[in-house]
Amino acid sequence: MADFIKAFLLIFLAEMGDKTQLLAFAFATQYKTKQVLLGVMLGSFLNHGIAVAFAQLISSFANMDYLKIIAGLMFFIFGILSFKIDYDDEEEEEGKGKGLDPVATVALAFFVGELGDKTQLTAMTLGLESQLPWMVLAGTTLGMVLVSSLGIVVGRVMGKKIPEVTMKLIAGVVFILFGFTSLLGTVRLGLLDMRIFIGILIAVTTAVVFVFYRNGINRGIQRAAILERALARCRHCRVHSSECQVGMDIEAATKDYLGADIRYLGNLIRFFEDMKAVDPTKSAKISGKFDPGNC
Repeated sequence: MADFIKAFLLIFLAEMGDKTQLLAFAFATQYKTKQVLLGVMLGSFLNHGIAVAFAQLISSFANMDYLKIIAGLMFFIFGILSFKIDYDDEEEEEGKGKGLDPVATVALAFFVGELGDKTQLTAMTLGLESQLPWMVLAGTTLGMVLVSSLGIVVGRVMGKKIPEVTMKLIAGVVFILFGFTSLLGTVRLGLLDMRIFIGILIAVTTAVVFVFYRNGINRGIQRAAILERALARCRHCRVHSSECQVGMDIEAATKDYLGADIRYLGNLIRFFEDMKAVDPTKSAKISGKFDPGNC
C-alpha cells in the first residue's frame, strides 16, 4: 500500500499545472467527460505499464529523447484536427455519441505525450524499486486520472461561457504549442536538425491555413442548407406577414448566408431578385433549387 500511495502522490503533484491538465482541458472542449477520462486511463495505463514492466528493455533499445519527436508530431496533428470545425450540428451531435474514436484519440495523445516524460521516468524508477509493480502502476494511473479530472472541470466550466468554436480554437492552439515545445526541445538536444524543424513548422502552418480555408467553404455550404430548409418550410406556411416565424427564420438565414438584411413576405421571385442584387452567385445557388412563384 505504501508503494501505491507513494506513486499516486508523486504523479499527482508532478502533473499539477503540467501539460496533462491542459491536454485534459483541451479534450474536454471536444468530447464527453467519460470519454476523456476513459482515454486518459487507458493511455496512462499503457504508458506506465510499459514503463513499469519493460523499463530496462526500453532503456536498452530506445533513446527516450527521440520519442519526444513522435510526441511533438502527434501534438501538431491533434492541433490541426482541433481547428477543423463541423458546421453540421446534427451530424456533430450524433458523431459525438457513437464509437470509440474519441476514447482512442485521447488515449493515443496521453500515451504518446507521456513517452519519455517525467511521469513515465518516475513510473520506471518506482517500478524498479518496488516489490509490487502493479501497485505502482495503479497509483500512477489514478494520479493521472485525478489530475486530468481537475483539467476537465475547468474545461467544462469555461465551455459553458465560451462558444464551442472558440473553445476548439483554444484547444488547437494548446496542442500546437505542445508540439512546438516538444520538437524545439529535441532541436536543443541535437536530435533534430534545425532545417527539418523549420520545414515541419512550414508544413504545419500550411495545413492550418488549408483547414481554415475549408472551414470557410463548409460554413457557406451549411448556411446555404439552412436557408434552403427555411424556404422549403415556407411552402407549408399560409401566413405571410412581419410576424410570420417562418419568414423571420428565412430573413435570419439569409443574413447569415449573404451578410445582408433582405425582407421576405412570401414572394419567392421578389426575394430572389433582392438576393441577386446583393450577390448574384450565391443567389443562383439557392434560386436554382426552387420554382419561381409564390409559396
